[in-house]
Amino acid sequence: MTTTAQHAIDTLLWCSTVEKDGETFAPYGVYEASPELIERISKEWEQFSNEAIELGFDPEEHREQMVNKPVDGDELAHCAHDWILTRQGTGCGFEEPLKWFEPWGEKLTRLAIYGLKDEELYLYIDDNNQISAEA
Repeated sequence: MTTTAQHAIDTLLWCSTVEKDGETFAPYGVYEASPELIERISKEWEQFSNEAIELGFDPEEHREQMVNKPVDGDELAHCAHDWILTRQGTGCGFEEPLKWFEPWGEKLTRLAIYGLKDEELYLYIDDNNQISAEA
């Protein structure tokens, strides 16, 4: 798994919730992603990023907001982070103003939501006590 895909998975785990024993909470730092979830996010991230690059997207050139690389990762990691936030319908991500130069914020939003038919993922705790997802 690439470090960029790991950023996407980490973002998914902290921006989503699961329910267990009647409690709803964010699973980040509590549960690990299942191998199937890791494989799915890795594959879908690769598809999304390849399509974005084919459209002419360059994360370093088209990022408007400064990135604290030692702490937050590089521009591509931020792109993976925003991809998850956008596809999960959080209201944040590519559509946030002043993060990506236009028209890239809008193009990436459309690509994340419609271009690859990415669906919002609903997380749950599987039988192995790991986080899995269904669309």
